Amino acid sequence: MNKFSLTAYPWALAYGVYMYVLFQAMFYLQFRVFNLSVDLIDIGIYVVGVGSVALLFFFIHKLPRKRWLMMIPFIVALPFGYIGTLGGGLLGILGMVAFGLIPFAVVLSIGYFIIKWTLSRGQSAPKMGTRNVPNSESAIQDGSN
Repeated sequence: MNKFSLTAYPWALAYGVYMYVLFQAMFYLQFRVFNLSVDLIDIGIYVVGVGSVALLFFFIHKLPRKRWLMMIPFIVALPFGYIGTLGGGLLGILGMVAFGLIPFAVVLSIGYFIIKWTLSRGQSAPKMGTRNVPNSESAIQDGSN
């Protein structure tokens, strides 16, 4: 089983920077000036960005195959995460981190279980411990007994 380690997910750190730059761009569009002061809220934005991608890779590494399907729930959770981060900022750093990460945790976990259930239903390989015995009709057609 794979262990969860933040150092195993370097894209999470890069996405945290991207999310901070995105919020700076939103601040500039609204006030026509950059927010150059770094405070606890800016660190919270970075934590939400890192946490969201860390959750994505955590669920990706738990899937046996077709891992790219986890991008669908991640893309669905993006707008809810951004809105949650903005709205949670009114409650301070804890509200921003909580309301920013809750949509990612909920949507990614639901998406993971749906994908896992779908992949398990679509398996055509025999289950472990069973033999692949041809039926009598295919044995007669092949000429073997």
